[in-house]
Amino acid sequence: MSNVHPVGERAILAHSWISEKVENLLDAGCDDGNNAFILSKKAGKTWGIDINKKGVESAQWTHPSISFSCSPVEMTPFENEFFDVIVMNDVLEHVLDESVALN
Repeated sequence: MSNVHPVGERAILAHSWISEKVENLLDAGCDDGNNAFILSKKAGKTWGIDINKKGVESAQWTHPSISFSCSPVEMTPFENEFFDVIVMNDVLEHVLDESVALN
């Protein structure tokens, strides 16, 4: 039995909303990286962040072409306006401060 979770419908929908290939994409709340993998098809470079260390470790193992790190969305290690697209599926209900997370 595989530890890989299927890609969610929201990831497929988000993928369809990215109209053209972008340079830098972030999947915030990436969990096991499967959704980030789908989203990476529309990006030159893809990153994923999540607070779940085990999910990030699994993502790194399963999708080595994507850069994953353990980080809350409210305090990412990235500079402002670094990403062309940020996808946050099923994340806001888990953050401490929605305004900070969205900014």
